[in-house]
Amino acid sequence: MNKKYLIEALHKVGCSVTVVPAFTTAEEIKALSPNGVVLAGGAGNPAENAKVIENVKALMGEIPMLGIDMGHLVMALAQGGTVEKMKHGHHGGNQPAREMGSLRTFITAQNHNYVVLSDSVASGKRSFYNANDNSCEGMD
Repeated sequence: MNKKYLIEALHKVGCSVTVVPAFTTAEEIKALSPNGVVLAGGAGNPAENAKVIENVKALMGEIPMLGIDMGHLVMALAQGGTVEKMKHGHHGGNQPAREMGSLRTFITAQNHNYVVLSDSVASGKRSFYNANDNSCEGMD
């Protein structure tokens, strides 16, 4: 999802949005008193962002968070999950994300080369998985 579109979509539903750089500390974010944090996408290996992962870990459980693309991967790493580079990645508008404990499947548009290994996500945390390869698509 385009970051500009994401900000516009949040504004349309009445959210006040403050954009901060990726390396903003947990303390600086807490000082803003946000109702929630959205971790947006980015490029590269998510495991190379140790400082960002550390900050996200410090915020988890205190502020509601939503991770999209790289943000999803960083959230998994902050919870002790494992992320690995995929051979071919998930690309295109045809990726099936299945809801855990349900037969509901959402066809999603994706463009990423790293994946959260489902077995690495703490029990009860995984909420969606890719119906093609069982990789983690969402966490609670």
